[in-house]
Formats: sequence, structure tokens, C-alpha cells
Amino acid sequence: MCNYQHKSSNQLRLFALGLFSVYLTACGGSSSESTTPPAPEPTAPIKKQLILEGVITDAPIANASITVAIAGEKFTTTADADGSYRLPLSLTEKQIATKEMVVINAKGKDNQAHAELVSSVSTIDALYLSASDGEIKSDTNQRLNVTHLSTAKHLLSVEINNGVAPATNQQQADTEMAISSDKLLDLAAFIKLIVDHSDYTLEAGQTTLTLLNNKTKSTVNIVITYLTQNGAIDSNGQQSDKYKADFSQAVAATLKDPKVMPGIVNSMIVGRSIITPLVQLGQPLYSGDSLSLNADGTGFYSQQFLEINQSSKLT
Repeated sequence: MCNYQHKSSNQLRLFALGLFSVYLTACGGSSSESTTPPAPEPTAPIKKQLILEGVITDAPIANASITVAIAGEKFTTTADADGSYRLPLSLTEKQIATKEMVVINAKGKDNQAHAELVSSVSTIDALYLSASDGEIKSDTNQRLNVTHLSTAKHLLSVEINNGVAPATNQQQADTEMAISSDKLLDLAAFIKLIVDHSDYTLEAGQTTLTLLNNKTKSTVNIVITYLTQNGAIDSNGQQSDKYKADFSQAVAATLKDPKVMPGIVNSMIVGRSIITPLVQLGQPLYSGDSLSLNADGTGFYSQQFLEINQSSKLT
């Protein structure tokens, strides 16, 4: 009798649970399944393509390793035997929006391993906007050529900017305007000697950039220390005749190399106004000349003196 009642009781409990499960299912509920829809899979951010093309040269730095870092991501490529490179950048809108300065670092290999050059180009957003069909070449932006001159300009800009690399295009322009052209050319020629000339060597593992990128010493003091230690400057501070000759050759080679020293191209002057203001003490307004040139060779010249403006069309 007891066994029968015990079984009946178990059966009743199972029957009740079954009814409760049916009730939940009918009401849209379930004891084992959730009605919450699965979360959508995250979509990958859309990438925008930008290709930089230029050359690594002082004399050409063959097979140089090239690196650009943007928003913590590194993009790399390798130059060919002539120092030419093509660096594709695949960027998200977020990376472009950082407006970070694009600084190209290039390091040589084998017997040019001591050659490390750098070029501060522009902010990434400005570069992206200026690209034609997603590409920028050094014939339209010479800063894409990484040279001993661009390296000197970068180092001196950092020095003028209290040890910090310029972060905006305006800051870069302001610091570069403050660099003496003689000081820039002197430092560039020194770098060229280190890279190209076998009589001017570095310690093992040292590069042109690690030698000169010293926040505790100015580039002038670093150069003087190096030349003194290597016998190019004597105890009286006089340069040796050999160093003077080598240095002069390095300067001449720098000035005549179109890949290093930017020349005047049409894009620099066509459609732009060239103004030469002259301000004298006590004058309420400046006086000066303005010249605008067109691609067909015509232009517009104007001369302003105080509040009088005289203009003429060029044919």
C-alpha cells in the first residue's frame, strides 16, 4: 500500500512539472532556451588606402628598412637597390583623425647599417587629403625623400622645439623657419660624411641618428666632440685641411643633388601670390610687391605703397 502511494506521488509530481513546462512554452518562455537574439558580429572598420613613394638617399641607401608609425601601428617596407621605396598604408578613419605627424625612418643594411635617416613629412590627415588617387610621390612632395638634409632638418627642429618633435604642420613650419640655412647645411654635410666617407666612422652598433639624437647635448657640441675625438679638429679648435676639403665636397654634393635639395617646380608658384613686403618705422601700412603667375606664363603684378595700390597685368 505504501509503495503504491509513493509511486503515485512521484507520477503526480512529474505530471505537474510537465504541465508547467507546457505553460511556459505557450507563453513564450522556456526553461532551457533564451529568446534574446544573438549579438551581431562586430564589423571590421573600413580601411582607407594611402601609398607613399620616394627614395632613401645621401648616396642611395640600398635595401633600407623603412618604418612609419601611426596611432601605435607600424607600417614597414624595404627599399630597392637604388633606395627607391613604395610604402602602402592601410588606415582607419580613427587613425587619420589623430592628425599625427608622419615621420619616415630609414635604416641601411650591411655596410650601410650605420646610415639611419629620417624625414618629417606632414600630418596624416593632410597627407591623405592631398593624395591623388590614393598615392603621393616625391615629385609632388619632396619630403617623401628621406635624406641627410631631411634628417638634419628634423634634428634641428626637435632641438628648437625643446627636445620634442613638432606635432602639427604649423609648428613644423615655425621651427623650420627658425633654423639657420648655414647650420642646416653644415649638419647635413656632416651626416653625409658619416654615411659615405670611410674616414669618418661610428662605434659598432651606432647610427647617424643615435649619434646626433641626444637630448642632453646640442647637435653643434656633438659634432665638435666627434671631430675632436677623430682628429679633424686639433686642440686649438682648428679644422684639419683634410676635413675642410672633405666637408666642402659634401656641401657641394648636397647642393647639386635634386633628390636632396628641393628645386623650384611649377606647383610652388603657379596660382600662388609671391609677396615681398617692406615695412618702415612709422608707416601705418606696409609697402611691397605682389606677383601672381599662371600656368600659361601670364600673371598679375601689383605694388602697394601705404593706401595706394597700383596693378598691372603680365602678358
